[in-house]
Amino acid sequence: MTLTTQFYTMLAMAGMGAWLGASLDTYTRFVVRSKTARWL
Repeated sequence: MTLTTQFYTMLAMAGMGAWLGASLDTYTRFVVRSKTARWL
């Protein structure tokens, strides 16, 4: 495995982690709104 492949893999993992975190945050913000406190 070359250094370029490792770098691209690391970028892909970071990008997918950011996308997954953003999508889960958006999901909880819109769907589970009734279970959270209203003043938050």
